[in-house]
Amino acid sequence: MSEPQQGREPGVRLKLAVALICLVAALASGGLTVLFLHRSEDSPSANFAVPSPQMVLLTDQPNASATYSVAYYQGSLTSPGETQYLPADSVAPVDTRRMTFRIHVALRTQHLRFAILLNDDASMTEPTAVQGLGFIDSTVPGGLGEIQSSCSSIQSFKTAQVLSGVTDVDSTGGATVDVVGGVPASVRYPSNGDRTPVNVLQMLPSAADTAASTRPEACTANLAAWEQVGSIGWRAPTLRSGQVAIGSVPAGQYIESSNPPTVNAQSLLWNLQGPADVSYTLFNSNSQSSHALWLFWAGITAALGATLFVEFVKGSAETVWLVRRRGGKRARAEQPTKQQTVQSAPAPTKRRMNTEERARQWPVFVAGVLSGILLGKRRYRRDD
Repeated sequence: MSEPQQGREPGVRLKLAVALICLVAALASGGLTVLFLHRSEDSPSANFAVPSPQMVLLTDQPNASATYSVAYYQGSLTSPGETQYLPADSVAPVDTRRMTFRIHVALRTQHLRFAILLNDDASMTEPTAVQGLGFIDSTVPGGLGEIQSSCSSIQSFKTAQVLSGVTDVDSTGGATVDVVGGVPASVRYPSNGDRTPVNVLQMLPSAADTAASTRPEACTANLAAWEQVGSIGWRAPTLRSGQVAIGSVPAGQYIESSNPPTVNAQSLLWNLQGPADVSYTLFNSNSQSSHALWLFWAGITAALGATLFVEFVKGSAETVWLVRRRGGKRARAEQPTKQQTVQSAPAPTKRRMNTEERARQWPVFVAGVLSGILLGKRRYRRDD
């Protein structure tokens, strides 16, 4: 390898190193872009399996009607004669649920038996009678959990837990069922989603079934072979009105939609007519800002990665071009022709030979000139 070629060698290596660095940086930028896009997605809301709490209230009295109140708290503590509640939940119906039913039956009725059927999402942990007044039995459905009912919404109900008991009826024909318990740990809602759909609670039978419940045979239920409740002729009371309350909407969030509409936009409170069927969508503006910020960084890293990849392609192409060009020059430099050797070698020898001959001819030339002059003079004298 010649000296000029050796001097240019580090340039190729440098370009190759820079190209490889650009490739690694481009791959790193691509990875960051994917990470930022993942962080920007509102997947906690989009892919979240929204719980669907459902319940059925049954009594042993015909033609009963009821009003209700459902409230959610961060916790509660019940002792004999007293129940203390922690602050209300402010985002979603989790932690602790209190259900109060005021049931109206015929006068002169002394006792009322009740059963509350809950599906898996509506089930309650450690259910307790509020203020310790009365007893709440918590059982599971017997047999295969089948219900024989004239109402389709009750007959197809998937029961996971049964809360039952007996309460006294006052002189006005009213009885109160008041129970508090924890919401199961499986019912949770993401706090970092842009939009979080929430199903609060649905009471069955539906409004269409309730409209026919004035007839004695309407919305009856036979809980065959169910522990403690299987031998009773159950009926669903007419749910006339009620209230569902969760709490105030925190700063940075607001109710995007609600069914039915809330009392005001800053409070998760509903005054209802008929069975409760409450759902809403909570919008988190803080999460939306974070979503936009992650998208911004994803755009920057994507642009940077594209630029670095272009530089890698350019550097690789230039390196290949330089290597090929250098190989061609080296091949031409290492292949001298014989003609060049013949033509370049004799020329100095010939010039040297002519110079030596001319150097030897100078004395002869001078001698010849002097001899000619002398002979000329002698002839000139002879003529005279």
